[in-house]
Amino acid sequence: MISHQVMKTRKEFLRAWIWATIHSWTGGQVFLYLKGPGGTGKSTFANLLIAIAGKENTVNTTLKDLATSPFETSFLADKKLIILSDIESYKGDLSIIKQISGGDPLRGRRKYSNNNFDVDIMGTMVMTGNSEITSRDTQNALGRRLRVFPADNVCNPKDRKPLIIYDKREGWTGQIANELSAIFYWGFTMDPHKAKKLISETETMVPSLEECTRESKENLNPLLSWIQDELEPGEGSYIGFKMRDDIKGYIETSRRKPLYPTYRIWAKKREVWPLGHKRFSSELLWTLGDLKYKVKKIKKTEGMYVYTRYCS
Repeated sequence: MISHQVMKTRKEFLRAWIWATIHSWTGGQVFLYLKGPGGTGKSTFANLLIAIAGKENTVNTTLKDLATSPFETSFLADKKLIILSDIESYKGDLSIIKQISGGDPLRGRRKYSNNNFDVDIMGTMVMTGNSEITSRDTQNALGRRLRVFPADNVCNPKDRKPLIIYDKREGWTGQIANELSAIFYWGFTMDPHKAKKLISETETMVPSLEECTRESKENLNPLLSWIQDELEPGEGSYIGFKMRDDIKGYIETSRRKPLYPTYRIWAKKREVWPLGHKRFSSELLWTLGDLKYKVKKIKKTEGMYVYTRYCS
């Protein structure tokens, strides 16, 4: 049973996303993922945002189309809201998500034209799906931008009814549609400082969302799982280099316990594609920092040494 305080902070979090959509605020460089089974209200909240932003100011597309078609990218120009669905069916490159949430210009192209043009992103991005996002990219940037809202309260099929849907003739209809002006005002008048903090510092401001977001980050960034499975705060360890994949290499790794060879053994057991040696060092420092470890990298005669201590 979710407590009243948890419900209150989660409601304020969703209000902050309404505020960001109205004001086209993308300064947090994050995206929202509404995750849960059918009948939990994911589409209802997405439709609410579309109604607030305006259908003409919204792009509703799939991750596959967006990642593979420059024509689809061109539709993002000057839009206040980007809705992505069918997330779980796409297993390809997610760099487009980092570009959109990071505010990086994209390359677009119109049909019947060979000329590309820059697409500036000015809208918030919301995804809906019923399972974890998967990625072949082991960088930590995507996980840092992810905000997961668990939609896990399944409504009885007998009690379900369309709360807000769009009809070409009648426009927005449903019980929530009748309250659109009040909801718009509720979101529009939120304190900007509070709204930005709720979106940028979600794990601190809305602690109840931390576990769900952490699980999704682990799925996106296997390095995070390795840290939590294998590392303990202490005096630190050498980064080390790639060891031989034979018994001598395993013995040497067990004796010295350097970080990179240990990580490669773990990745092989988990059937995870490992980071290269250079990227491993930088991504390790980023990820440890996200986990509130005080990290110091020291260069010694035997190589790079990483000292870690947890900051409570």
